[in-house]
Amino acid sequence: MTKSLVILVHGFRSSPKTWKALVKKLRKDSNLSGFDFDDTFEYSSKLTNFNPLRRIPRLREVGEDLGSHLSLPKHKSYEKVILIGHSLGGLVIQSYLATQMEDRKGEDLRRVHHVILIATPNFGSTIGSVFRRLVSYISASPQERVLRAMNEEISDLRKKIQKNIVDAPGYSATQAPIPVVACWGMNDKVVLEASAKGDFEECVPLDGDHFGVLDPKLSVDNYSKLTKAIMEPPGHKAFFQLVHYGMDLKVEPRIPPQEIVCEHGTTKRNVTTDNVAHLSRIAEFSPQNRRTEAFAMGYGTRRPDGYVFGQGNVKNEAHSDDKGAWEDHGIKCVFEFKPKAGQTYTFDADIYKGFNAGSRDIHFHLKPDRQYQKITVGLDLSAYVKAGWLVSKEPLLFHHPFDPGSCGEVCKQRVRQNGKASQATGASGSYQWELNNIMDGVIDVVWDVAEPASKVEVAGQGQ
Repeated sequence: MTKSLVILVHGFRSSPKTWKALVKKLRKDSNLSGFDFDDTFEYSSKLTNFNPLRRIPRLREVGEDLGSHLSLPKHKSYEKVILIGHSLGGLVIQSYLATQMEDRKGEDLRRVHHVILIATPNFGSTIGSVFRRLVSYISASPQERVLRAMNEEISDLRKKIQKNIVDAPGYSATQAPIPVVACWGMNDKVVLEASAKGDFEECVPLDGDHFGVLDPKLSVDNYSKLTKAIMEPPGHKAFFQLVHYGMDLKVEPRIPPQEIVCEHGTTKRNVTTDNVAHLSRIAEFSPQNRRTEAFAMGYGTRRPDGYVFGQGNVKNEAHSDDKGAWEDHGIKCVFEFKPKAGQTYTFDADIYKGFNAGSRDIHFHLKPDRQYQKITVGLDLSAYVKAGWLVSKEPLLFHHPFDPGSCGEVCKQRVRQNGKASQATGASGSYQWELNNIMDGVIDVVWDVAEPASKVEVAGQGQ
């Protein structure tokens, strides 16, 4: 499915009715057409229980039940899930995540795109605690106990979430770097600000008390903040978060083959080529991007007798080995920089002899430490069409979900596999693709062209 699933988890002594007014407005919001709000998770939550045949489930059990709920056939088809919890519901979500990692199922949490906690008592709730304790002596509630300040079970849960989610360097069997935003009510006496914020770095203040924060009628500002949290998740320091990542390739024929003088370092050599290409790449970072390590763009041709010259729009901080490799061989350019949140960076490269017969393809490694809200790919073969050439193999884009991290023979074999193919849009030799909400993988674009019956020189040859 192209839509994302939003699951809402209610709090202590509550029910799905808590979400009724908010969900009604969310479903009518045209800006949220890419999200499904058709489901809320319900569990038994009471302060007391006088039925001798039934008991109140513990937090861990409710969390495990949430996992079973996510595994229902109607939910499995969603590639992206957003979990939103109010009050105790936020602890239920955290318990589910912790249990998954304890069971070494951290990789399965990739589909959990991000988590929103609303008025969640990460450090406990003190208001009414005396009354709750008195009642619990009559009929103990394991859910009430986890709401108490300094509760050992919640303290242990916090440590697990901090280590395996907040500080996770990447996905593994026991870790999952899921972005979390914690919201707190400025008039909330049930869960105070410090408790709602917990140990999370991304925190959002909301107007209203413990339940008023969910009422869209009380605050237009609250609704705006919540919808933004749904559509624009907080960043995670394990990932580069990009709003847009674009790659555009324009290839032109040179008939007859053209000899071009190329320089790299102290070397000057002639490259004879029947094609010249220009590659433009753009990386627009989200305002929520929190990773500041070096980010690399660039391009390398597989042909040792080819040539690549590229440069970015800011100072190149690539390692001296990468710069030296280009000076020695001239076939690979690396542009590296430390991105700033909300900024856009570009890389442009001229490629000679990169797309000869038998090599009409290009691929991009997306890297597992990046999240892409939108990826656009463009291929411009209009110069071939104008010169009378035939696009003999309609361009196809293949997205392979995992990046093997290596190139060479692996990349040559991959394009022959049955990847997820996407037909291009466009006409007259110009093709475009768009992919949304991508994490990790490799993109391959393959095509072919056939020479015209009468070879024609391209206008502007040699310029």
